[in-house]
Amino acid sequence: MEGLFEYGFINARDYGASGSEFSCRAKAAEGSCLFTLENIGDFKVGDEVLVRGAYIHTEAAVMFERKDSSPKNPRKWRHNRPIGDELELIGYSGSHGGRAVYFFDFYPESPDDFRWSCDYGLSWQSIPYSEGVFIDIEDGVRLKINSLPERLFGCTAVFVCSDRMSAIIEKVDGNTIQLSSSANRSGNCVISHSDTLALQRAIDAAIGAKKGVFLPKGKYKLTKSLKISNATSFTLLGESAEETILDNSLGMVGVERPEGSCLIIDEGREVNVKNLTMIGSGGFDSREMYGCIKTRGGSSVWGFYFNKSNATCVHNTERVYIENCHARKMSAECFYARGDSRKGAAVPNSYTRSLIYSRCSVTDCARNAFNNNDQAEGTAILNCRVENVGGCAWEGASRFVKIQGNYFRNCGSIALGNVRRRAEDLEVLGTGQHIISDNYFEEGCSYSNTMIMVGSTATQVIIKNNVFVNFNYSA
Repeated sequence: MEGLFEYGFINARDYGASGSEFSCRAKAAEGSCLFTLENIGDFKVGDEVLVRGAYIHTEAAVMFERKDSSPKNPRKWRHNRPIGDELELIGYSGSHGGRAVYFFDFYPESPDDFRWSCDYGLSWQSIPYSEGVFIDIEDGVRLKINSLPERLFGCTAVFVCSDRMSAIIEKVDGNTIQLSSSANRSGNCVISHSDTLALQRAIDAAIGAKKGVFLPKGKYKLTKSLKISNATSFTLLGESAEETILDNSLGMVGVERPEGSCLIIDEGREVNVKNLTMIGSGGFDSREMYGCIKTRGGSSVWGFYFNKSNATCVHNTERVYIENCHARKMSAECFYARGDSRKGAAVPNSYTRSLIYSRCSVTDCARNAFNNNDQAEGTAILNCRVENVGGCAWEGASRFVKIQGNYFRNCGSIALGNVRRRAEDLEVLGTGQHIISDNYFEEGCSYSNTMIMVGSTATQVIIKNNVFVNFNYSA
């Protein structure tokens, strides 16, 4: 690999990335930065670590209102806004795992009670409504409703609780380490590596020097998204697609978009990502949890908002090429893009003109495999494999899309078009132009009942030469 460094690559290991899977049990004391480990292992001063079980906190508290469907003068819809002092949740101790998400559903059809769930709406329990006092929920968790006018038209409140923190090792003394942050509870915890800061240092240095990053074999655990921002020409190159792994399964990376992605590719001219496996926090068997939750109060409450993992999120980068990258157990849209686009004759300062996925795979994931939430141009999904995916194989209304030479099995629809607006600029250029050809489809649809769905505003769509094998749904 020495030649790589001569021709414009830096090694992520030189910036402190470990790729180590070592973790161990430790003892924490409330208010102390000192942690006593069973085994110091390969930890050293300067390493970033993830501590599980020593830092109780509320990671996010957000409110979803019911959308007003009145045809005239509808009430302004506030979606996913921060909760202020109208509600208080106390008593989370980590007894239900290192991450717990509480949903509280208020709806005018039943004003004397409300309901709550801690399993992403798979089951609900009702409880009498009262204000100004703490209401017992479960195992010491209590909710206080101070004032909630939104319940008159319906709302859902969500609290994301966690026992995890990331910190830097400042000192090592035998089996005792001093961290940059202190515990807020006493007891046992687990400490493992996190490579987020080291990898981000390498990426930033490479972009500044107009070089790429070489990532040797290893499992690189993430506590935040890695950001590739404003790159002129940048390549992230894994040594081996099977053995170079970005691990986003730790429940630390994000709540709501764009956070939650292993890689956020933002603005810039050209980015290439090659030879990686990316692991998230929600597999095919959790597709019901991370779908649209059946609330009675708020509207459009999606479960993946609260334990979010994507492989990549592309925003306005002009040219992106993703090759031989493989995603597993992503809770949200796996390979995702959003951003600006041409509107009639108007051309934005930056937007995506070419986004190519080649020889990639999406397997055992909860929601969509490929998803564009924009009218970006030139998306191509070529020679990829999508299997056991709980959402759409592809969802998008982008321009000039090619889906060719792929294999799809037990996944949702290829859903194109479906733009819910009638803007004048769409009459000028149109959107949703697709060529879907030379693909193989096996078994059926895990999400919806039709494999290829052409929605409203899609124009100039070509579907040809596709093969359906033992297929038991509508093609």
